[in-house]
Amino acid sequence: MSDGDDEYEVGYGRPPKKSQFKKGRSGNPKGRPRGAKNYKTIVKEALDRKIEIKVNGRRMKVSQYEAVVTRVAGDAMSGKPRQMAAFLDLPHRFGLIEEEERLVRSMSEEDRLILERYVKRRVDQVLKVLS
Repeated sequence: MSDGDDEYEVGYGRPPKKSQFKKGRSGNPKGRPRGAKNYKTIVKEALDRKIEIKVNGRRMKVSQYEAVVTRVAGDAMSGKPRQMAAFLDLPHRFGLIEEEERLVRSMSEEDRLILERYVKRRVDQVLKVLS
């Protein structure tokens, strides 16, 4: 360089000093602003947001996600077929069925029989209420 500064060779990957980005300055000033949220974050925050609902005359603060699941469960128990299908699909969707099956496989035969009798009795009670 001719102006007496320390030697700096311009070339591939070494632009002239005057055209380099200044310290503290972004190379993309109109880019994504800090703190901008993506779709997944926005949905997660919305589902986690607490709301107040009334259950059996009592007010409770729950996440919106919990409120939706509670509503679907209530509608399913009221006999709405679409809500029943949606509610019964939830354990499969979240991988809970595989976990239950693994636990059942590790049970003793006696425990399995007790559980089956209990489930049959509860199903009979629900069917009796629905009919």
